[in-house]
Amino acid sequence: MRAQPSEEITRESHCVTKWSKLETTWERLSVATLLDSVKTVDGHVTAFCDGGYTTNLTLSSTKRGA
Repeated sequence: MRAQPSEEITRESHCVTKWSKLETTWERLSVATLLDSVKTVDGHVTAFCDGGYTTNLTLSSTKRGA
């Protein structure tokens, strides 16, 4: 993943327990960029997330502006 192009963004984080962290700089790899390198037969992937959540995505739905 480190070999993929990334970008720096600055955002604020606000928690439901009433704290905030302002002007936080993050380095991110977009899902669209990551999935550009995925080879698939039918154009779909399944994302597995923390907490047992899963979702199915079409690769075309992950493109910027889609």
